Amino acid sequence: MDGEGIDWGGDSSSSEVDPRSYRRLTLRNLANICKRAYDKQTFSDKRTGSEALVEDHGDIRVIAFRGTQAGSMRDYWADMKMLPSVTALHHGLVHSGGWRRSGAMFRKTLAQVESAKSRVIFIGHSLGGIEAIAMMLRFSGLPIRPDEVVVFGTPPCVRLWEQPQMPVISVENYRDPICLARPYNIYEPIGDLLWLDAMGAGRSEKPDNIKNFTLLSTFVKYGVRNMGYHSIAQYAHKL
Repeated sequence: MDGEGIDWGGDSSSSEVDPRSYRRLTLRNLANICKRAYDKQTFSDKRTGSEALVEDHGDIRVIAFRGTQAGSMRDYWADMKMLPSVTALHHGLVHSGGWRRSGAMFRKTLAQVESAKSRVIFIGHSLGGIEAIAMMLRFSGLPIRPDEVVVFGTPPCVRLWEQPQMPVISVENYRDPICLARPYNIYEPIGDLLWLDAMGAGRSEKPDNIKNFTLLSTFVKYGVRNMGYHSIAQYAHKL
């Protein structure tokens, strides 16, 4: 909760903060771990198709939840289950697809958190980011829980009754239609938002010329031609 694992950069008294570097892991490192999670996994759930990669970097354990895999109908189905989960209402409004996948992976994730040497970071790209946030909520109130959550290219997927118990950083590409989508306009961003412009520079706020769109109008406006900006490789390249 104290954000000890994050190096915000610069003078701590300054209002200008850059949430792009960790003491031992940069956000580019984390984006590349998300990229590797598409190719190899440490544990998974066959029923939901959810998969995660675990990597240890010094005393930091990173658990990366894989995003939507091209051609996976189970992933597509989870993406489309955007309405809030009834069983998560004690937390707030939570994307039901991500909530279900996090439930299927909870025990295996808990074992990884319990065996970690020190700090734990949940990360994810796209659907994996939704799952990472949902998993964070499942750890709320437990004596052990992740120290930070970092997601890439993840649309708003929750509207919480209370602020999360651990720091969340959401890295978004302002040309990524997935980030601009607001499913039914019922969810809102959480944590610290870092928007990447065309040159890769970080912004603490969304550029003025970018507006919130519903899911349908986003794809009507941006279409498939901009879907390349949703690739985790784009995030790793820009950071």
